[in-house]
Amino acid sequence: MSVTISEIAKKVGVNHATVSRVLNGQATATYRPAIERAKKIRRVAEELGYRPHVGAQAIVSGRFNCVSLLMSTGRYRSNLPGQLLQSISESLNTHRLRLDIAALPDEQLTDPDFMPSVLSQRCSDGLLVNYHAGIPPRMIENLESAHIPVVWMNHQRDTDSVCPDDSCAGRDAAKQLLRAGHRRIAYVDLFWRESADAGVRHYSKQARRDGVREIVESEGGCFEMITDSVRQERYDHFDPIRLALSRPDRPTGLVCYSEIEARVVEQVAAEMGLRLPNQLSIIGFGDDEELSDPRLRRNTMVVNQRKIGQAAVSMLLRKIDSPSKPLPSVSVSLKYLAGGSLCPIYPKSQCNS
Repeated sequence: MSVTISEIAKKVGVNHATVSRVLNGQATATYRPAIERAKKIRRVAEELGYRPHVGAQAIVSGRFNCVSLLMSTGRYRSNLPGQLLQSISESLNTHRLRLDIAALPDEQLTDPDFMPSVLSQRCSDGLLVNYHAGIPPRMIENLESAHIPVVWMNHQRDTDSVCPDDSCAGRDAAKQLLRAGHRRIAYVDLFWRESADAGVRHYSKQARRDGVREIVESEGGCFEMITDSVRQERYDHFDPIRLALSRPDRPTGLVCYSEIEARVVEQVAAEMGLRLPNQLSIIGFGDDEELSDPRLRRNTMVVNQRKIGQAAVSMLLRKIDSPSKPLPSVSVSLKYLAGGSLCPIYPKSQCNS
Protein backbone atom coordinates (compact mmCIF):
# COMPACT_ATOMS: atom_id res chain seq x y z
CA MET A 1 0.00 0.00 0.00
CA SER A 2 1.40 3.41 -0.97
CA VAL A 3 2.40 5.94 1.68
CA THR A 4 0.37 9.17 1.84
CA ILE A 5 1.38 12.73 2.65
CA SER A 6 -0.89 12.59 5.69
CA GLU A 7 1.10 9.66 7.11
CA ILE A 8 4.37 11.55 6.64
CA ALA A 9 2.87 14.65 8.27
CA LYS A 10 1.71 12.63 11.29
CA LYS A 11 5.11 11.03 11.83
CA VAL A 12 7.02 14.33 11.49
CA GLY A 13 4.45 16.26 13.56
CA VAL A 14 3.53 18.92 10.99
CA ASN A 15 0.45 19.64 8.92
CA HIS A 16 -0.42 18.18 5.50
CA ALA A 17 0.20 21.45 3.62
CA THR A 18 3.77 21.78 4.94
CA VAL A 19 4.72 18.27 3.76
CA SER A 20 3.07 18.90 0.39
CA ARG A 21 5.04 22.12 -0.19
CA VAL A 22 8.35 20.48 0.73
CA LEU A 23 7.89 17.38 -1.41
CA ASN A 24 6.66 19.42 -4.38
CA GLY A 25 9.69 21.71 -4.22
CA GLN A 26 7.63 24.75 -3.23
CA ALA A 27 9.22 25.30 0.19
CA THR A 28 11.47 28.39 0.10
CA ALA A 29 12.29 28.94 3.79
CA THR A 30 15.73 30.39 4.56
CA TYR A 31 15.85 30.25 8.38
CA ARG A 32 17.48 27.25 10.06
CA PRO A 33 14.49 25.64 11.87
CA ALA A 34 12.44 25.49 8.66
CA ILE A 35 15.40 24.16 6.66
CA GLU A 36 15.98 21.39 9.23
CA ARG A 37 12.25 20.56 9.21
CA ALA A 38 12.27 20.23 5.42
CA LYS A 39 15.27 17.89 5.61
CA LYS A 40 13.44 15.75 8.17
CA ILE A 41 10.32 15.59 5.97
CA ARG A 42 12.34 14.40 2.99
CA ARG A 43 14.21 11.85 5.12
CA VAL A 44 11.00 10.42 6.57
CA ALA A 45 9.40 10.31 3.13
CA GLU A 46 12.36 8.33 1.82
CA GLU A 47 12.34 5.97 4.79
CA LEU A 48 8.63 5.26 4.33
CA GLY A 49 9.07 4.73 0.58
CA TYR A 50 6.88 7.65 -0.47
CA ARG A 51 6.26 8.01 -4.21
CA PRO A 52 4.48 11.13 -5.51
CA HIS A 53 1.17 10.62 -7.30
CA VAL A 54 1.87 12.22 -10.70
CA GLY A 55 -1.79 12.32 -11.67
CA ALA A 56 -2.80 14.09 -8.47
CA GLN A 57 0.03 16.61 -8.84
CA ALA A 58 -1.05 17.32 -12.43
CA ILE A 59 -4.64 17.99 -11.34
CA VAL A 60 -3.51 20.44 -8.65
CA SER A 61 -0.84 22.26 -10.65
CA GLY A 62 -2.27 21.98 -14.17
CA ARG A 63 1.14 20.66 -15.28
CA PHE A 64 2.39 17.17 -16.09
CA ASN A 65 6.04 18.15 -15.43
CA CYS A 66 6.98 16.31 -18.60
CA VAL A 67 8.29 17.34 -22.02
CA SER A 68 7.93 15.25 -25.19
CA LEU A 69 10.69 14.95 -27.77
CA LEU A 70 8.75 14.60 -31.02
CA MET A 71 10.46 12.66 -33.82
CA SER A 72 9.59 11.12 -37.15
CA THR A 73 9.86 7.41 -37.88
CA GLY A 74 10.90 8.27 -41.46
CA ARG A 75 14.47 7.72 -42.59
CA TYR A 76 16.86 10.72 -42.56
CA ARG A 77 14.23 12.96 -40.96
CA SER A 78 15.10 12.90 -37.26
CA ASN A 79 18.80 12.54 -36.50
CA LEU A 80 19.33 12.43 -32.72
CA PRO A 81 23.00 12.66 -31.64
CA GLY A 82 23.79 11.17 -28.24
CA GLN A 83 25.15 14.46 -26.89
CA LEU A 84 21.93 16.25 -27.83
CA LEU A 85 19.75 13.68 -26.07
CA GLN A 86 21.96 13.75 -22.98
CA SER A 87 21.92 17.54 -22.86
CA ILE A 88 18.11 17.67 -23.13
CA SER A 89 17.72 15.07 -20.39
CA GLU A 90 20.17 16.79 -18.04
CA SER A 91 18.61 20.22 -18.62
CA LEU A 92 15.14 18.88 -17.86
CA ASN A 93 16.43 17.11 -14.75
CA THR A 94 17.63 20.40 -13.31
CA HIS A 95 14.03 21.62 -13.50
CA ARG A 96 12.67 18.31 -12.14
CA LEU A 97 10.99 17.54 -15.45
CA ARG A 98 10.65 14.17 -17.15
CA LEU A 99 11.44 13.39 -20.80
CA ASP A 100 9.09 11.47 -23.07
CA ILE A 101 10.29 10.36 -26.52
CA ALA A 102 7.54 10.22 -29.13
CA ALA A 103 8.61 8.70 -32.46
CA LEU A 104 5.50 8.94 -34.61
CA PRO A 105 4.63 8.21 -38.26
CA ASP A 106 3.75 11.02 -40.64
CA GLU A 107 0.17 9.73 -40.80
CA GLN A 108 -0.31 10.85 -37.20
CA LEU A 109 1.77 14.02 -37.44
CA THR A 110 -0.28 15.25 -40.41
CA ASP A 111 -3.64 14.26 -38.91
CA PRO A 112 -5.47 17.49 -37.88
CA ASP A 113 -7.40 15.56 -35.22
CA PHE A 114 -4.28 14.14 -33.59
CA MET A 115 -2.04 17.16 -33.03
CA PRO A 116 -4.35 19.18 -30.73
CA SER A 117 -4.50 16.22 -28.34
CA VAL A 118 -0.84 15.17 -28.51
CA LEU A 119 0.07 16.82 -25.19
CA SER A 120 -2.74 15.17 -23.25
CA GLN A 121 -2.07 11.81 -24.90
CA ARG A 122 1.63 11.98 -23.99
CA CYS A 123 0.95 13.64 -20.59
CA SER A 124 3.29 16.48 -21.61
CA ASP A 125 3.45 20.23 -21.13
CA GLY A 126 5.28 21.02 -24.37
CA LEU A 127 7.08 19.64 -27.42
CA LEU A 128 10.69 19.67 -28.56
CA VAL A 129 10.41 18.88 -32.27
CA ASN A 130 13.36 16.95 -33.66
CA TYR A 131 11.98 16.60 -37.19
CA HIS A 132 14.25 18.65 -39.42
CA ALA A 133 14.30 17.36 -43.01
CA GLY A 134 11.42 16.79 -45.41
CA ILE A 135 8.92 18.19 -42.90
CA PRO A 136 5.33 17.84 -44.21
CA PRO A 137 3.74 21.31 -44.49
CA ARG A 138 0.57 19.86 -42.99
CA MET A 139 2.48 18.94 -39.83
CA ILE A 140 3.66 22.53 -39.39
CA GLU A 141 0.11 23.81 -39.95
CA ASN A 142 -1.26 21.37 -37.38
CA LEU A 143 1.24 22.43 -34.74
CA GLU A 144 0.60 26.13 -35.34
CA SER A 145 -3.19 25.78 -35.30
CA ALA A 146 -3.10 23.68 -32.11
CA HIS A 147 -1.53 26.62 -30.18
CA ILE A 148 0.61 24.36 -28.01
CA PRO A 149 4.13 25.11 -26.67
CA VAL A 150 6.57 24.00 -29.37
CA VAL A 151 10.30 24.54 -29.96
CA TRP A 152 11.95 23.25 -33.15
CA MET A 153 15.50 21.93 -33.12
CA ASN A 154 17.90 21.85 -36.06
CA HIS A 155 15.31 23.49 -38.28
CA GLN A 156 15.57 27.09 -39.50
CA ARG A 157 12.65 29.32 -38.55
CA ASP A 158 12.29 33.00 -37.65
CA THR A 159 10.83 32.12 -34.25
CA ASP A 160 10.73 29.27 -31.74
CA SER A 161 13.73 27.28 -33.01
CA VAL A 162 17.30 26.45 -32.04
CA CYS A 163 19.82 25.38 -34.66
CA PRO A 164 23.54 25.55 -35.50
CA ASP A 165 24.84 28.62 -37.33
CA ASP A 166 25.92 26.58 -40.37
CA SER A 167 26.37 29.53 -42.72
CA CYS A 168 28.81 31.25 -40.35
CA ALA A 169 30.62 27.93 -39.84
CA GLY A 170 31.03 27.56 -43.60
CA ARG A 171 32.57 31.02 -43.77
CA ASP A 172 34.90 30.24 -40.86
CA ALA A 173 36.07 27.00 -42.51
CA ALA A 174 36.85 28.84 -45.74
CA LYS A 175 38.79 31.50 -43.84
CA GLN A 176 41.00 28.84 -42.25
CA LEU A 177 41.91 27.46 -45.68
CA LEU A 178 42.51 30.90 -47.15
CA ARG A 179 44.77 31.88 -44.25
CA ALA A 180 46.83 28.77 -44.98
CA GLY A 181 47.33 30.01 -48.54
CA HIS A 182 44.82 27.80 -50.37
CA ARG A 183 43.19 29.44 -53.37
CA ARG A 184 41.42 26.50 -55.01
CA ILE A 185 38.79 25.47 -52.49
CA ALA A 186 35.95 23.00 -52.97
CA TYR A 187 32.85 22.18 -50.94
CA VAL A 188 32.16 18.42 -50.90
CA ASP A 189 28.63 17.01 -50.51
CA LEU A 190 28.26 13.56 -52.04
CA PHE A 191 24.52 13.33 -51.33
CA TRP A 192 23.39 16.75 -52.55
CA ARG A 193 21.21 15.52 -55.40
CA GLU A 194 20.23 12.24 -53.72
CA SER A 195 18.87 14.01 -50.63
CA ALA A 196 16.91 16.46 -52.79
CA ASP A 197 15.41 13.66 -54.89
CA ALA A 198 14.34 11.89 -51.68
CA GLY A 199 12.83 15.09 -50.29
CA VAL A 200 15.14 15.17 -47.26
CA ARG A 201 17.77 17.79 -48.13
CA HIS A 202 18.60 19.55 -44.87
CA TYR A 203 19.00 23.34 -44.81
CA SER A 204 22.58 22.97 -43.51
CA LYS A 205 23.75 21.57 -46.84
CA GLN A 206 23.12 24.83 -48.66
CA ALA A 207 23.98 27.02 -45.67
CA ARG A 208 27.45 25.52 -45.32
CA ARG A 209 28.06 25.60 -49.08
CA ASP A 210 26.95 29.22 -49.40
CA GLY A 211 29.12 30.24 -46.47
CA VAL A 212 32.22 28.68 -48.04
CA ARG A 213 31.51 30.13 -51.48
CA GLU A 214 30.84 33.62 -50.13
CA ILE A 215 34.23 33.92 -48.46
CA VAL A 216 36.26 32.20 -51.19
CA GLU A 217 34.81 34.35 -53.97
CA SER A 218 35.01 37.55 -51.93
CA GLU A 219 38.75 36.89 -51.46
CA GLY A 220 39.28 36.20 -55.18
CA GLY A 221 39.75 32.47 -54.75
CA CYS A 222 38.54 29.63 -56.98
CA PHE A 223 35.42 27.92 -55.62
CA GLU A 224 33.83 24.71 -56.87
CA MET A 225 31.36 22.16 -55.56
CA ILE A 226 31.99 18.42 -55.66
CA THR A 227 28.68 16.56 -55.59
CA ASP A 228 26.68 13.66 -56.97
CA SER A 229 24.98 16.01 -59.46
CA VAL A 230 26.42 14.18 -62.51
CA ARG A 231 25.95 10.41 -62.49
CA GLN A 232 27.56 7.97 -64.87
CA GLU A 233 26.07 4.63 -65.88
CA ARG A 234 28.30 2.80 -63.41
CA TYR A 235 28.38 5.32 -60.58
CA ASP A 236 29.63 5.24 -57.01
CA HIS A 237 30.08 8.07 -54.56
CA PHE A 238 33.88 7.98 -54.96
CA ASP A 239 33.64 9.10 -58.61
CA PRO A 240 33.17 12.88 -58.08
CA ILE A 241 36.18 12.96 -55.72
CA ARG A 242 38.41 11.00 -58.14
CA LEU A 243 37.39 13.25 -61.02
CA ALA A 244 38.11 16.49 -59.12
CA LEU A 245 41.44 15.36 -57.64
CA SER A 246 42.77 13.98 -60.94
CA ARG A 247 42.70 17.38 -62.70
CA PRO A 248 45.88 19.44 -63.11
CA ASP A 249 44.03 22.37 -61.58
CA ARG A 250 42.57 20.30 -58.75
CA PRO A 251 41.43 21.97 -55.51
CA THR A 252 43.99 21.93 -52.71
CA GLY A 253 41.60 22.69 -49.85
CA LEU A 254 38.31 20.87 -49.22
CA VAL A 255 35.42 21.61 -46.86
CA CYS A 256 33.46 18.39 -46.32
CA TYR A 257 29.78 18.52 -45.38
CA SER A 258 29.99 15.57 -43.00
CA GLU A 259 32.17 12.79 -41.61
CA ILE A 260 31.13 10.58 -44.54
CA GLU A 261 32.53 12.93 -47.18
CA ALA A 262 35.73 13.49 -45.20
CA ARG A 263 36.42 9.76 -44.96
CA VAL A 264 35.76 9.25 -48.68
CA VAL A 265 38.16 12.09 -49.53
CA GLU A 266 40.87 10.60 -47.31
CA GLN A 267 40.47 7.17 -48.89
CA VAL A 268 40.52 8.46 -52.47
CA ALA A 269 43.50 10.72 -51.74
CA ALA A 270 45.41 7.73 -50.37
CA GLU A 271 44.58 5.67 -53.47
CA MET A 272 45.84 8.49 -55.70
CA GLY A 273 49.05 8.99 -53.74
CA LEU A 274 48.14 12.47 -52.48
CA ARG A 275 49.71 13.23 -49.12
CA LEU A 276 47.53 14.79 -46.41
CA PRO A 277 47.78 17.56 -45.44
CA ASN A 278 50.79 18.61 -47.54
CA GLN A 279 49.12 18.14 -50.93
CA LEU A 280 45.49 18.21 -49.84
CA SER A 281 44.01 19.91 -46.79
CA ILE A 282 40.62 19.00 -45.32
CA ILE A 283 38.16 20.63 -42.91
CA GLY A 284 35.11 18.59 -41.97
CA PHE A 285 31.92 19.04 -39.94
CA GLY A 286 31.11 16.85 -36.95
CA ASP A 287 29.36 16.53 -33.59
CA ASP A 288 32.16 15.22 -31.38
CA GLU A 289 35.57 16.49 -30.34
CA GLU A 290 37.34 13.20 -30.95
CA LEU A 291 40.98 12.40 -30.14
CA SER A 292 43.10 14.41 -27.74
CA ASP A 293 46.17 14.61 -29.96
CA PRO A 294 45.64 17.41 -32.56
CA ARG A 295 48.16 15.75 -34.91
CA LEU A 296 45.87 12.72 -35.25
CA ARG A 297 42.47 14.35 -35.50
CA ARG A 298 40.91 16.04 -38.49
CA ASN A 299 40.37 19.82 -38.55
CA THR A 300 36.67 20.09 -37.77
CA MET A 301 33.83 22.55 -37.36
CA VAL A 302 32.18 21.02 -34.29
CA VAL A 303 28.42 21.31 -33.75
CA ASN A 304 27.77 22.12 -30.09
CA GLN A 305 24.95 19.64 -29.47
CA ARG A 306 25.02 20.21 -25.73
CA LYS A 307 24.41 23.93 -26.11
CA ILE A 308 21.61 23.27 -28.61
CA GLY A 309 19.87 20.99 -26.11
CA GLN A 310 20.26 23.49 -23.27
CA ALA A 311 18.97 26.40 -25.37
CA ALA A 312 16.01 24.36 -26.64
CA VAL A 313 14.91 23.37 -23.14
CA SER A 314 15.30 26.94 -21.87
CA MET A 315 13.20 28.27 -24.75
CA LEU A 316 10.50 25.62 -24.29
CA LEU A 317 10.11 26.44 -20.59
CA ARG A 318 9.37 30.03 -21.58
CA LYS A 319 6.95 28.81 -24.25
CA ILE A 320 5.11 26.70 -21.68
CA ASP A 321 4.59 29.79 -19.54
CA SER A 322 3.46 31.88 -22.55
CA PRO A 323 2.42 29.55 -25.41
CA SER A 324 1.10 32.29 -27.67
CA LYS A 325 4.23 34.49 -27.47
CA PRO A 326 6.70 33.88 -30.35
CA LEU A 327 10.33 33.79 -29.23
CA PRO A 328 13.28 34.81 -31.43
CA SER A 329 15.13 31.82 -32.83
CA VAL A 330 18.61 31.02 -31.51
CA SER A 331 21.65 30.23 -33.69
CA VAL A 332 24.38 28.26 -31.92
CA SER A 333 27.95 28.88 -33.06
CA LEU A 334 30.18 25.99 -34.10
CA LYS A 335 33.66 25.58 -32.64
CA TYR A 336 36.70 25.27 -34.88
CA LEU A 337 38.83 22.34 -33.73
CA ALA A 338 42.37 22.44 -35.10
CA GLY A 339 43.99 19.18 -36.09
CA GLY A 340 46.47 17.60 -38.45
CA SER A 341 44.53 17.73 -41.74
CA LEU A 342 45.43 21.31 -42.74
CA CYS A 343 48.75 22.95 -43.46
CA PRO A 344 50.03 25.93 -45.47
CA ILE A 345 50.43 25.39 -49.19
CA TYR A 346 53.31 26.59 -51.37
CA PRO A 347 52.78 29.45 -53.86
CA LYS A 348 53.56 27.26 -56.90
CA SER A 349 50.34 25.31 -56.26
CA GLN A 350 48.09 28.39 -56.24
CA CYS A 351 45.70 29.37 -59.00
CA ASN A 352 46.02 32.72 -60.74
CA SER A 353 42.66 34.33 -60.10
